[in-house]
Amino acid sequence: MAESTARYIKWEPVEGIGNQTCVDLRVFEDDSGLALVLQLCELRKGDPSPLKLTFGHVVAYASYEEFAHPSLDHAMQGVNIPLNNGFPYPCLAVHNSPWVKAFSPARAMAFASKPCQHYSFYSLDRTVDVLTTQPVHAEWV
Repeated sequence: MAESTARYIKWEPVEGIGNQTCVDLRVFEDDSGLALVLQLCELRKGDPSPLKLTFGHVVAYASYEEFAHPSLDHAMQGVNIPLNNGFPYPCLAVHNSPWVKAFSPARAMAFASKPCQHYSFYSLDRTVDVLTTQPVHAEWV
């Protein structure tokens, strides 16, 4: 039987995220593609460390203000979203993504030659979802 519920899995694009929380999340888009900068820190313990994620061209992305992300509905329905210090872990891979499944076969042909991965990024006041077929480049900046 096919699994029908999305699974949110901790994803560490680089070593060192540990117990840090994302206190700020910025989105940058230009002709070279999409980039996110997450300001990560251990709450009450110091200055944020910026983590830059570069995606190149993406299939889609969406940005949500606090309390507007659909995962809040999932959490109420028992979907387990990994927490860090009481907040969602900053970088999550979404397996069995309803967003990926929502593409009709005709639309999915645009990226069917490569697997499409859904990622969710959480800060204290914003959530960004990204669908990509490209490898993600991550670096502390």
